[in-house]
Amino acid sequence: MDSIKFKRAEGRQLIKDKVVLILKSIAKFPIDAKITVIDGPEQADGWSCGFWGLERDRIFFQELWSRLQHNQKVLSFNLNQTRCYWKFGRESGEENHARQLSQFGSPPKWTSAALREEFPSLVVAMAPIKVAVLDDYQGISEPKFRALDPTKFEVSFFPDTLPPYNRPGTSQETRDQLTTPADPLPGTMRERTPFPAELIARLPNLRLLLTTGNRNLALDLDALRARGIPVAGAVDRAHAGSVGSVSTTEHCVALVLAAARNIAQDDLIIKSGGWQTAPAVSLRGKTLGLVGLGRLGTAVARILGGAFGMRVIAWSENLTQERADTAARDAGLLLSDGSGDGIRAVGKDELFRTADVVSLHLVLSDRTRGCVSRRELELMKPTAIFVNTSRGPLVVEEDLLDVLERGRIRAVALDVFDLEPLPLDSRWRTTKWGKDGRSQVVLTPHMGYVEEATLDAWYDQQVENLLRWDRGEELDLKLY
Repeated sequence: MDSIKFKRAEGRQLIKDKVVLILKSIAKFPIDAKITVIDGPEQADGWSCGFWGLERDRIFFQELWSRLQHNQKVLSFNLNQTRCYWKFGRESGEENHARQLSQFGSPPKWTSAALREEFPSLVVAMAPIKVAVLDDYQGISEPKFRALDPTKFEVSFFPDTLPPYNRPGTSQETRDQLTTPADPLPGTMRERTPFPAELIARLPNLRLLLTTGNRNLALDLDALRARGIPVAGAVDRAHAGSVGSVSTTEHCVALVLAAARNIAQDDLIIKSGGWQTAPAVSLRGKTLGLVGLGRLGTAVARILGGAFGMRVIAWSENLTQERADTAARDAGLLLSDGSGDGIRAVGKDELFRTADVVSLHLVLSDRTRGCVSRRELELMKPTAIFVNTSRGPLVVEEDLLDVLERGRIRAVALDVFDLEPLPLDSRWRTTKWGKDGRSQVVLTPHMGYVEEATLDAWYDQQVENLLRWDRGEELDLKLY
């Protein structure tokens, strides 16, 4: 390739002018990319110059390089883990130039503020950063994101969650739709719109992903890390525990009571002109079986064991009686003098066979996925109630549906499902549960953590992280 021949002073101004033109032409990129212009050594036939930038601006620099290469006959481009540079000069001595560029001191950095000051016309000419807010069913995020400076941020809202990109049966049309809202900077709710590697690969403009909670299994963090796309979560620091042992525990207990006391069907029958349905079931003296005895399981044991007088048994793969005793003391079911009913660690089969209420409290992983199947469900008493407020895929859904269709247990109460939101033609929606010998079914739309104060705090933190990112500052609660 030909070298670019100009004197140092003329060259710097030419580079600045060219960057201005390119920034104006690339409407989909903001002007907040940190750019450093570095003078290289003078050559008899030209001048070497480089741009250095942050890893988070990788996509920006790739596009910038493409434009420069097309317009200015750039010799070479190099992108490593932390920074990238462009070098103008001759093909010979390429490695030497790279070393020389890296040895220079601290040249001036072009932050967004510096660019706006030096090139005020960019503020008008540059398109705002596109931000997509996904999965906000209640609209709580809107006033927060709409308060952002509209000259800097163009915010769109997509409240309806589409089927997962990589789920069998998802149409190509739906996959294409998923790439539209997700291609700007998305803010999403935990466990709603998944971001698998296949979808991330189709989002060339994705530069930041904000989620909620301190983990999100629906995100392929390895793929995001490989692309250099930062990911940050959000926690409700003002209401500690509301998303964990408080909110979900309250919802779990509400579902147990709804299934035992026929709340949903009695409400419906009265509103339909009828009166009583089936007799209710008392919980006192009955056995509560907890599949998982962590923070949530222990909190449920505290309420149903302490307030309702249920006997508590528990199982998980690594649960010992010693750990069960510790949980029982935390729940107030085992006193320091050894008195109290406590929590008894049992085998998996014994739990499903003897419990009157089985409640799941496990984290979804490759090990726990499908850990409740037809085998366990058919061990349950005909009078038993099955409750799941953890994750749908912990249970083999088809096996559960079959057991309920045959009326093998009294009732099920679910807050979570394999596919969320439930499709309109889902059997959970269309089957006449509680009729023709089928079990009773109580359903809620994954509301275990959906509290207004919590969502409000989460979206406040998302907005703050977006502003941090715009200023080039460290993100709060990075997920990798």
